[in-house]
Amino acid sequence: MLETDAAVRAGLLRDPHIHNTLEVAGRAETIVSSVGTPSTEHGQYLTAYLSDEDLEYIREQGAVGDICGAYFAFDGSPVPLEMSERSIAMSSEQLSRIPNRVGVNSGAVKPMANIGAARSSLFNVLITAEDTAGKMLDIVDDESPALSPAQQEESSAGS
Repeated sequence: MLETDAAVRAGLLRDPHIHNTLEVAGRAETIVSSVGTPSTEHGQYLTAYLSDEDLEYIREQGAVGDICGAYFAFDGSPVPLEMSERSIAMSSEQLSRIPNRVGVNSGAVKPMANIGAARSSLFNVLITAEDTAGKMLDIVDDESPALSPAQQEESSAGS
């Protein structure tokens, strides 16, 4: 949930029901979450919590995706945003302590977000469509330096 004011957030977090809910969530063994992207498909955009300007700002800060409002860059590093001070959600630190963190999604805009989320450790299991996974592999392969013939031979000899 994204509030319009940090003071409202602070007040809501003092509510025992909200506080207890977040506390119980932090003790979970497993979470299942979508991996969001700073696009017009984002749930907070669709519910009018984020505007076009907000999405542009988020992208300008280097964010490629989020899980529960914890934004991250392609390299997995966190992208701190002012809006985090208005969000009521588990923090990335809380999320990363949960043993089983399952990301679920598919689609043309998801490969970069999935890679960033995996690198951030916000999920350790991904359920996605075959074409999305294929695009992820293409992106990662394009990042990898080409192997020399000797390295290729050594790699195939070890298989």
